[in-house]
Amino acid sequence: MINGKENAVLPNDVTITLRPRTLLAGLFLSPLAGGIIWWVLSLPWNSANAPAWVQAVGSVGAVLVAMLVASRHSAQQIRLVREQEAEMLKKVVAIAKHTGNLTMASLDVLENKYGEFAGLDIVSKALDNSDYLLRQVSFDRIPQSEAALGWVELRHAANDVRRAVELAEHAPESFEEQDYHEAAEACQRAVDAVRRIESAATGHLPELVLP
Repeated sequence: MINGKENAVLPNDVTITLRPRTLLAGLFLSPLAGGIIWWVLSLPWNSANAPAWVQAVGSVGAVLVAMLVASRHSAQQIRLVREQEAEMLKKVVAIAKHTGNLTMASLDVLENKYGEFAGLDIVSKALDNSDYLLRQVSFDRIPQSEAALGWVELRHAANDVRRAVELAEHAPESFEEQDYHEAAEACQRAVDAVRRIESAATGHLPELVLP
């Protein structure tokens, strides 16, 4: 009897049946689940306030479900962001290695300072294409800070090598020993920058194995 009237909606006796295997699984898999089950079973289901307890348990269950859904959504978002970062780093590493190889090839051509710079037009066009690729990726889009700093260093170094190549291509008579040494120094900076990028990316790209 509630407030002098018989409750026709919910019975005074509420029975909850739990399968033993489900109960044991919850107890073993989650201490929180075990605590909740113990709390539910210890409630005074035979009292006149049983309907209120049913509502309370339902509210707690709704909160737990909302927490579970939010947690799962957050985990999916984190996984998606990590996958996008890994794809970006793959592109960055590939472009960086390509640019590093071009700077080395350019230095080999510039080393023939007493010849006619055979192949200079080829490396010049290749450096132009590499510069275009480097400018397509802004450093602030690179997810790893060390890789981003290496990217900036690589752009500057490759640009210095490119200027030396342009000088040798358009004014070979003006290309001097100092110009070659400056190009060699820029080439070394490019190689160091590539290594910095690769080293920073190894934590995000397990397949990238450094020598």
